[in-house]
Amino acid sequence: MPPQSQAGLPTLTQPDIYFGIGYNGWVVANSKQPELDYQVDTGANAGQPVEVHYKSTGGVPVGNVFSRAALALRLGDFNFLISNQITSKSRVLFVRDVRQMAEKAAPFLTFDSQPYAVIANGEVQFVLDGYTTTTQYPYSEDASSLGVSTGGLPGSFNYARNSVKVVVNAYSGKMTFYANDPNDPILKAYRSAFPTMFKPMSAMPSTIRTHLRYPSDLFAVQAATYGRYHITSASAFYSASDRWEISPTTGAGSPSATLQSTEHTNASGEVISSSLSPMSPVFQVGSLPNENHQQLLESVDYVPAGNSSTVQSLTAFMMVTSDPGDYGQLSVYETPRGTTVTGPLQADSEIQQTSKVSSIITPLDQHGSNVILGNNLTVPLDSSILYIRPLYVSSSSNPMPQLRYVIAVFNQNVGIESTLAAALSDVLGANVTGVSSGSGSGSGSGSGTGTGSTKSAAAYLAQASTDYANAQTALANGNLGLYQRDVNAMNAELELAQNALNSTTTTTTTPKKS
Repeated sequence: MPPQSQAGLPTLTQPDIYFGIGYNGWVVANSKQPELDYQVDTGANAGQPVEVHYKSTGGVPVGNVFSRAALALRLGDFNFLISNQITSKSRVLFVRDVRQMAEKAAPFLTFDSQPYAVIANGEVQFVLDGYTTTTQYPYSEDASSLGVSTGGLPGSFNYARNSVKVVVNAYSGKMTFYANDPNDPILKAYRSAFPTMFKPMSAMPSTIRTHLRYPSDLFAVQAATYGRYHITSASAFYSASDRWEISPTTGAGSPSATLQSTEHTNASGEVISSSLSPMSPVFQVGSLPNENHQQLLESVDYVPAGNSSTVQSLTAFMMVTSDPGDYGQLSVYETPRGTTVTGPLQADSEIQQTSKVSSIITPLDQHGSNVILGNNLTVPLDSSILYIRPLYVSSSSNPMPQLRYVIAVFNQNVGIESTLAAALSDVLGANVTGVSSGSGSGSGSGSGTGTGSTKSAAAYLAQASTDYANAQTALANGNLGLYQRDVNAMNAELELAQNALNSTTTTTTTPKKS
């Protein structure tokens, strides 16, 4: 502390955050009481606190005695009248959650459930995706029938566009609305009513625009819709014989937790059925299959519809890009007909049934420590699918989770090791340079083995393991810029390993893009 940037990553000159995600309740800033900013880590002043005062224009000033009286009545706190710590220059920050701020400023819009932070011009900026929606679009199906969580979108709608991007300064609270889709007729009406409210996207700073990501809630709805309407045959559509649904989520949390389920009610509010909850879109840095360009991707997996409780083989997966050059490009990759490709729920089942995994989890998940399984990450590798799932351990005395193991699943082989390279070594059948493959923790029978070029792949996997460990360390230290760089490097090494394995993997489940 204070934050320092490395290797050309964005410089953060104003790290203070007064407006953010989940910031509830009001506060008084710039009082006589200094605010603790951070403690010096090293040097002669190590351990010494660095104090600051708020110097921006967020909120409203306390002002004179009449303003103080009004604030005391409004907020039910008479410290505004009696405290000598509050001055006329102090400021009251009423609403500090960025999504609540946007909803109050533009109640006619709905907002994505996942705001995200961007470092731009030395400051932290939060970006929100705003939607225009209606239930009155002709000849359209209501999204409530899709059986997918709509997140921040309304419970009922048959038209939605990501027409607005909102940028909120984390220090000053300043909100700027941008017209992301100026051709949207609903937004046109709002712009006519509020002509100065929405700026064109060309006015958005490039340092923010290059970090925009595709909105998760809209992507989830689009993916669920495509699973139903990708069928081109009228008879097949009517019988729903080739219908897909988003794969049930394996979730993240305790290994003993049951799979999440969604209850369905009738008009009277009575529960009439339940089903496994669908997975939420997952972000990862990588490249699309058969491409080498690294970028931020968002993906969901598909399984056959109607019988996901018994058959969870992967039928397809959808990815969407967020790079400025091809922002919002949706790609679907289908598995060949007549083949069985392990799905996310099947991979989770393989993990649960592997004795070595259980023997490691059981002693860690007791006596004041808790095991936390991360999200299942789907990675297209060569002509099959590789699943990676991190295993964290936290304790009652130190709630910060620490990465302890990495679990890999490939063609029904399961490996659990302390490093990514060792786990990949177990499931791919190739010894990674300088890393022991363990004592046979792989299980099942797969075809992901080979010699020759797998030796060169081993070197790539070893470097990927190092990058992965570095990324986790950077994440634990709160250095998101370094974390991003290490994740990019890891994915680049995995891509090279994938190319090296092309000549040796014998499975025939190459995804087909549609």
